[in-house]
Amino acid sequence: MKVVSIGLIKRFIYALTFLKPYFIHFRVKFFIAIALMFVVAGTTAAYAYLVKEVLDKIFVEKNTAMLVILPFVIIVITIIKNTALFLQTRIMQVMMAKITLGIQSAMYEKYINADMEFFDNTSTGSMLTKMFHTTNSIADGINTIIVVAIREFLTVIALLIVLFYQSPVLTLLSLISLPFTIMPVVIISKKLRQSINSTQLGMEGLMSHTDDSLKFPKLVKSNAAEAFELQRTSKIFGAILNFRRKVIILSSILPSINETISIIGVASVIWYGGYSVINGTLTSGEFFAFFTAMTIAYKPLKSLTRLNFTVQMFLVSVDVIRGEMEREVKIKNAPNAIEVTNVCGDISFKNVSFRYNKEHESLTLNNVSFSVQSGKTLAIVGPTGAGKSTIISLLERFYEPTSGTITIDGINIANITLSSLRKSISLVSQDVQLFNDTIENNIRYTKTDASHEEIINAARLANAEEFIQRMPDGYQTIVGQSGVKLSGGQKQRIAIARAILYNAPIVLLDEATSALDSISEKLIQDALDKFMQGKTTIAIAHRLSTIINADKIIVMHHGQIVEEGTHAELIKTDGHYKNLYTTQFGNN
Repeated sequence: MKVVSIGLIKRFIYALTFLKPYFIHFRVKFFIAIALMFVVAGTTAAYAYLVKEVLDKIFVEKNTAMLVILPFVIIVITIIKNTALFLQTRIMQVMMAKITLGIQSAMYEKYINADMEFFDNTSTGSMLTKMFHTTNSIADGINTIIVVAIREFLTVIALLIVLFYQSPVLTLLSLISLPFTIMPVVIISKKLRQSINSTQLGMEGLMSHTDDSLKFPKLVKSNAAEAFELQRTSKIFGAILNFRRKVIILSSILPSINETISIIGVASVIWYGGYSVINGTLTSGEFFAFFTAMTIAYKPLKSLTRLNFTVQMFLVSVDVIRGEMEREVKIKNAPNAIEVTNVCGDISFKNVSFRYNKEHESLTLNNVSFSVQSGKTLAIVGPTGAGKSTIISLLERFYEPTSGTITIDGINIANITLSSLRKSISLVSQDVQLFNDTIENNIRYTKTDASHEEIINAARLANAEEFIQRMPDGYQTIVGQSGVKLSGGQKQRIAIARAILYNAPIVLLDEATSALDSISEKLIQDALDKFMQGKTTIAIAHRLSTIINADKIIVMHHGQIVEEGTHAELIKTDGHYKNLYTTQFGNN
């Protein structure tokens, strides 16, 4: 029991340490709120004290002056108490809203700056659950714990002073059962924490699953999978319900146990108080005044016994959020990172190897070396899983190579600031990512200060202006979630316009035309040809017709470069490239 209690205290201190910056930021308001809690506690205790005065002065002594004074005093005390209570509640709630937004903002900043490896292993649903549900639990916990643990505790202390003043013996008797209420708290707390943890994980799983199923409605509907998704979701809901049922049982049983134990103290007070009244050592007025004060004290004491669930929920939530906030970002600027400008675009991979899973996975790239001169075009071809897209991800520093070096203009990209490195690269991929915003804002995403004229010029160069003008609201047309209102070719041209506006010296094309029809492909290829002029380009291609004119072509197979040369050189050899070309175009 002692070990568990110490562990709980340590975890609470750990949580307060994490929240320390927020407490410091709002320290003045915290102090005002606590001062108001003292006022509430003091006025509540004054009620208890006045009960004896009312009974003795008015009903026993028949004091007519007190018949006027005491009701007036009670009214004044009530006004003071309720004013303090209102101000304290308002201050705390506004403060908790600000703290919640502060934590959520910090969480979003942490997520938006996280490594790609983190996004590979974490669902959007899990992140959203932690950002909103879990952070709200922290704020609710702070508010409840401070209000109950401080205000109600102060109220209990003030009432105990009144009770001891009225009758020390009866007060001690009323507290006789208090030590026996500690053991149930300790025993139930551990089980409650485990159930809350399970509920949190269940909520993350539910958010992740519903996020996926609602994100792909066409997949669900085209496979008539609505009933299947409902069944899967129902199982998750059932599991969460079981966990919540345990939480409800555990959090409900503790107050009942403590109330049952506490009745021993109440019974002792009634027995001894009644005995004292019968023997004449205590008046009826004194006993009822004491009993009234004890009854008033019972409410805040009951609130304190119900605090366990909130504390456990608070501690679990802080553990989750602190774990997220303390997660280290692996890919970051080196201590003496260089801010590069006026990049020429000479690219070199030297003996680069890479695996996504450092412990169990085989090498995705195995000792890869190649170079691209400034202004030239390198095409990469090969079967799925050969490591083509990994090369682009490493060049963008989404991941770090397991071994080897990657340089731009002779500088190791690990020594270049992430911001200036990525500002030097435009990426256009098959998987076009558009926001549920206007066409203009989607193009402007890479250059937020771009003028409307610059947007139009970029769209014109991307062969997108013609279809944009046919849209209901032109450049102000909302494209829908992930650009659902646009065709594949239209989305791709928006992405190219975005890259043109970015105007980086290095262009990466990750199968930018592989999923398009022949008309869209021609429009986009024309746009890309204009865009690529004078830029260093690395193009991953599925359709070999798009890269025939590349300055160099490398052929990847099982993470290695197996062939390299121009189209004319490679077609003469009886190798992988010729086999790919023959498969697509026949022997002609």
